[in-house]
Amino acid sequence: MLQHVRLKTRMIIYICSVASVAFLVVIMFFVLKTNRAARSQATREAHEIAYRYGNVVKLEIEVAFHTARAMAQMFEGMKSSDAVPQRAVTNAVLRQVLETYPQFLGVWTCWEPNQFDGRDAEFAGTPNHDATGRYIPYWVRTSAGPALEPLKYYDVEGDGDWYLRPKKSKQETLLDPFTYPIEGKDVLMTTISVPIIVDQTVVGVTGVDIALTTFEEMVQHIHPFNVGSLAIIAHNGMYVAHVEHEKTGQMVAASEEWPTVNAQVEQGRAVVRAEYAEELHSDILRIFVPVQLGMTTTPWAVAVTIPMKPVLHDTTVMVYQSVGLGVVALALMIAAIIFIARSVTQPLQQIICASQELARGNFAQEIVTVHHDEIGDLAHTYQEMKDTIRAVLTETEMLITAVQEGQLITRGHAQRFQGEWQALILGINRLIDAFADPITVMAEYIQRIAQGDLTETLRADYQGDFKAMMQQVQAMATKLTEVVRHVKTAAQDVAQRSREMNVVAEQMSQGASQQAAATEEVSASMQEMAANIHQSADNAKLAENMALKSAEDARAGNQAVTELIQAMEVIAERISIVQEIASQTNMLSLNATIEASRAQEYGKGFSVVASSVRELAHQTRTAADEIRALVHSSVVLSAQAGEVLQRLVPNSEKTAELVQEISVSSQEQSRGVEQVNLAVQQLDSVTQHTAATAEEVASTAESLTLQADALQQAMAFFTVKEIQAPSSPKEDELLRLLHGIEKERLVALLASLFSNKAASPIPPVANINSEGVEHLQRLLRIEHKEGEADALDEEFERY
Repeated sequence: MLQHVRLKTRMIIYICSVASVAFLVVIMFFVLKTNRAARSQATREAHEIAYRYGNVVKLEIEVAFHTARAMAQMFEGMKSSDAVPQRAVTNAVLRQVLETYPQFLGVWTCWEPNQFDGRDAEFAGTPNHDATGRYIPYWVRTSAGPALEPLKYYDVEGDGDWYLRPKKSKQETLLDPFTYPIEGKDVLMTTISVPIIVDQTVVGVTGVDIALTTFEEMVQHIHPFNVGSLAIIAHNGMYVAHVEHEKTGQMVAASEEWPTVNAQVEQGRAVVRAEYAEELHSDILRIFVPVQLGMTTTPWAVAVTIPMKPVLHDTTVMVYQSVGLGVVALALMIAAIIFIARSVTQPLQQIICASQELARGNFAQEIVTVHHDEIGDLAHTYQEMKDTIRAVLTETEMLITAVQEGQLITRGHAQRFQGEWQALILGINRLIDAFADPITVMAEYIQRIAQGDLTETLRADYQGDFKAMMQQVQAMATKLTEVVRHVKTAAQDVAQRSREMNVVAEQMSQGASQQAAATEEVSASMQEMAANIHQSADNAKLAENMALKSAEDARAGNQAVTELIQAMEVIAERISIVQEIASQTNMLSLNATIEASRAQEYGKGFSVVASSVRELAHQTRTAADEIRALVHSSVVLSAQAGEVLQRLVPNSEKTAELVQEISVSSQEQSRGVEQVNLAVQQLDSVTQHTAATAEEVASTAESLTLQADALQQAMAFFTVKEIQAPSSPKEDELLRLLHGIEKERLVALLASLFSNKAASPIPPVANINSEGVEHLQRLLRIEHKEGEADALDEEFERY
């Protein structure tokens, strides 16, 4: 659509469009990124606030849990002792606990029939008891001070869950919040119950009632981001505390899907929910974090609610400001694009005009530019193109002038150019070659004949006068070649026979050298084997000493294990004494606790010390039991180890005997290998001497080859094509025999020929006859007389 629009206009349209799209993408990315970052920051801070105040709730309720656990442990200690508990003393302890912690509304304990002191019948119907006489004191805080009354509804399902649930589950429990009237005023409270367990049986339950009003005061002063709110929700979905006071004590609305949230809270996971609030005209973010209380399975939750519109207000303002600045920047960028497009198209117009002049053959047009960018590169490229065309024209004029002056060796310098320009110069060079080649070939051929080279045939693929001249010169060269070939044939025959003998001698020499090398390798291997066997014998001796030492160590280990068992039995006896001391200490601490209770105000400090002593005694007794069990287990393991060592001693002695036998065998093997190594060294000496003799034979054959080469060099001036001349039948037979002979038989044959002894028969070699032997002797130029010996006879017989 824009093909017929000027380049400047297209550049402005394209670049501005791309810049506008990029601006929109960046703005959208910035808005989304900023919004997401603000939401992520709000979520993180909401999590931190929820977890922080969740720990406050946990700490407040954990105090009651620790107190209830301490009372349960005190009652368990009393039941474990032989002393009979006193109800008056225990009541004094419960009252003291209530007075110590002002946040407690009540402190109580409820026992199974006749499990406290076995005297329920004596207290039936008496003050602070019901008709059963069970020990069920309940100390409650009033405006007049602590008051004692008996517990009620402890055996009724629902109303008595504070007692029945821990009794059945044997676990700590936290009741869902409930409203209870205290002195005419409804108070939101909860109950913490801890079972009293003796010998795996629940004999009673003790607990604490606490008010939840302190949490209501806390949430009124917490406003995340100055606009959010905090709420505390019990496990059953009741608001323990809410910024809207009327919702405290009410259940969470059904629209908030509390069961789904609570399922995640029970698993210890935080829940994040986002929804739209019509009344606030804003998205809200709600975060629920679990609050694990004691060792119960009914965690509470702390909920943080944050309206996102006020939180994101600053972010929204920043986005609007960024968009405004971006629009201004886009306008400035469009103005810069128009200026750049104009600065690009003006130099291009100058280059177009200069190119048109160049097409007309006008090389005078020049382009002057101050640009050092792509525009400058384009102008520089135009100048290079103009210079290249001018250089091609100059090179062509030079070649034309050279041909006209008869300088046929002159060629264009194609390497100065590239691409099609180079191809043009090469084409002109090939045109000159078409004229100069026949003349050059004729001159070179006549020069080779003058130098004695008659191997080449003159090319005849020319036409016209060049072809008639080539045929006459070729006829002359053919006749000269026939004369030279007859002379060279005789010289080649002599050289051929000498080379064949040289090859045979070299093969014999190489075979002897290879055998000598192999013998040396065998000798070296035997030496290395002897050293390894000697080392093995030394190692076997060392292993013998180690085996004997292991047998002695096994006997010593058996004795040590026996002494360890006896020591463990003595330790077990001493641990029994520690257990008895712990029991007596526990009894003394219980008596001290009772006496401190009787002393009331004056015995508080002593009561704390007695409780610490009792706890220490309990830990000492537990540790003593564990040590006694570990000692018993160690005795059993030590006995098993002693049995293993008793079985190991005879096995170690048997191993030592076997190692001694291996050591003797290794020494005998070492002596045998030394004898074999000596024999191989003697064989190596003989082989080395034989190799030296074979090298002397090869040297004689090489001297003969040099004499034959001297004859060939006399005719080396002429080089002609070789024609295979027919050989005589006897020569063919001899060559066939030499190629078919095995190396060992050929060596034996040459040894016999050199020695020329009648007593040394020539071994059968591929049906060779006496004529073939005489021919081979002539080739070797051996002229020994019958029965005459030389210095090599003995060596060849030994070989």
